[in-house]
Parts: sequence; structure tokens; C-alpha cells
Amino acid sequence: MDNASTDGVLRVATELAACDDRVRVLHLDRKGRGHALRTAWEYSDADVVVYMDVDLSTCLDALLPLVVPLVNGHSDIAIGSRLAPGARTVRSTHER
Repeated sequence: MDNASTDGVLRVATELAACDDRVRVLHLDRKGRGHALRTAWEYSDADVVVYMDVDLSTCLDALLPLVVPLVNGHSDIAIGSRLAPGARTVRSTHER
């Protein structure tokens, strides 16, 4: 997803998509995280869609436990936050 970026993300994503048919590129001329997420999720034909900040402020290891209840049909939505009470996420220096 590229939503009106100015830093070459669209070029890199397009090159990646040309090499891997599992990758699709969606370009929007308008900025806005909410608009981008809504558009991408409506565009997707996946059973489960996931969003994570690109800065990886949370380790990718936290993603699978969040998604499993969705895949298993136990939940319709899952929301995770490293800022939530009881969160155990520890940020390392290489993640920023």
C-alpha cells in the first residue's frame, strides 16, 4: 500500500510485485492512515487482514498469537497494543 508517499515506496513495491505474484500493489493519491486501511481492507479478498506499523515498534513474534483466534474462527476482531495494560512487549535498540 502506498498512500501518496514521496520517498520511492511505490517504485520498490512495484519491483517486488513484479518478482512475486503473491504481492499486489495498491496506490492511493490521497494520504491518511484510516483511508488507506479502509481501502486496502475493502480491496483484499483475504479471510483475515492484519495491520502493523512499519517501524516494527512491536516484535513480529507478537503477531501470530494475535491472529490465531481470527484464523480459527474464535474471534471476529483482534486488537493488540504495546501500550495496553499488561502488555509484555520490550523494544530493542535495533527496532528503531
